[in-house]
Amino acid sequence: MPVQSYTDIMIMTKNAFFCVAKTKVNNPSGKFYLISLGTDCLETFFGLVRTAGTDANVDMLQLESHTSGLAEVVVILAEHPEWDYGTRCLTLPVFSKEGGDFTSKADHISPRDWCGDVSVANVNLHTCWLLGHKKVARLISEMEAVL
Repeated sequence: MPVQSYTDIMIMTKNAFFCVAKTKVNNPSGKFYLISLGTDCLETFFGLVRTAGTDANVDMLQLESHTSGLAEVVVILAEHPEWDYGTRCLTLPVFSKEGGDFTSKADHISPRDWCGDVSVANVNLHTCWLLGHKKVARLISEMEAVL
């Protein structure tokens, strides 16, 4: 594994841990979607910027114009979520056990696609840390036997 990838994984793990901890402090009964830590929102936004006008590539003035227009659209869609049909290409496909691994078929997952417990009240960070530590210690001992 390249050092850059290893470092990215370490930083992502630390970021997720701290984001859950901050959510537990700020909103103990709140929800936390780990999948929201990615860049999907930014990708969707720039996709909208590219389609807001007739020119796919924008200069600074066009970016400002498209961004302010899209901000108004976001406010309108927040008031009327039934009008938002979402993006055509960034949807989670149907997954079945027979279909195989869905990670090769899905790139963008939004909170509305996610099923599962996302309540931070049910997360014990100390237990997560200890279980992760135990798993890493086991993996290191297995790797030492191989190397």
